Amino acid sequence: MNTESDWRSTTTQHLIQHVPSENYYVRVKVRGKIVRQSLKTKKISVAKARLPEKLKEIRYCLDAPVTSNVETMGDCLDLVLDAAKHKTGLRARSRDYREFTVDRIHVTWPELAALKPKDVQARDCDAWFRRISSGYSAPLANNMLGSLRMAFGFAQKGGLIFRDPSEDVKRVRTQPKHLVLPDGKTFKKFAAAIRKAKNAKKPSWHSAACADLVEFLAYSGARLNEAKNVLWKDIDEKRGMILLRETKGGAKRWLPIIPAMKELLTRLPKKGDRVLRVGEAEKSMTRAAKEIGMDRITHHDLRHLFATTCIESGVDIPTVARWLGHKDGGVLALKTYGHLRETHSAGAAKRVVF
Repeated sequence: MNTESDWRSTTTQHLIQHVPSENYYVRVKVRGKIVRQSLKTKKISVAKARLPEKLKEIRYCLDAPVTSNVETMGDCLDLVLDAAKHKTGLRARSRDYREFTVDRIHVTWPELAALKPKDVQARDCDAWFRRISSGYSAPLANNMLGSLRMAFGFAQKGGLIFRDPSEDVKRVRTQPKHLVLPDGKTFKKFAAAIRKAKNAKKPSWHSAACADLVEFLAYSGARLNEAKNVLWKDIDEKRGMILLRETKGGAKRWLPIIPAMKELLTRLPKKGDRVLRVGEAEKSMTRAAKEIGMDRITHHDLRHLFATTCIESGVDIPTVARWLGHKDGGVLALKTYGHLRETHSAGAAKRVVF
């Protein structure tokens, strides 16, 4: 056992040296208890450099209020779920996605739940993230890492750890989606194929309703959930605007009624409160694209089509960004749509003359 004679004091407060090993230690009193921890060096200059961080770590871990019900990483992950469940203003879809990421953590790292936070090493976090990065999409892998970091955050608040062992793990870079969008002529052919529905098993009105939804999305740039909740009372024909009430950020916004949208609205059947009669058209879109030999597109791609067409028509990017509901002044829109369609870029290049 170490005796007092085995320790030598220094001129630096809290810094002592273990005589037999010549290693330097930090010595501090926490809650009436003397704590000594090695600084893992025999050089006093290195010891002095490491001392402040080590003192901070000891005081945080031993003096912080420990949450009595939190002992394992499983407990910390449960707190992540509980926080999502009770967070005000969080959409149900976002809450479900957070639960999904936590579930994926349990599946991909089954041993984690039983571990104490202090026993999880940085190399373990790095190895886990490397595994999931090769098996999951970049956005999902990054969100799983985000949920893990939230769990470590609760461990830190409870005084169970000082440093998040996952903080040095690098997120996967998300590659932008390469958009292959139809031109105006192809889009009209696409919408007509949905409306005609040669091999559809649904009643005829359903095909027409799916085509209406597709055109509404393309002519407005609205997200699917925003579009399907538009009511007839939200159409302001005098101002030439459409009010979106159910938006991603929760703030209402107005959209312009472009000529194509105006023509669509005049032929839509006014039955009920809602403008659109169906809430999705994925199968109809897939079938129609295959039928006319077009690349498959999604509901959200129609939002991209609207933005691209607006920019190609000469609308400035900040205005397009405002119509899309972006609040960054056009930064995201420029990043997403700056390349535009190849045919438009080639045509624009020919107009550049020195």
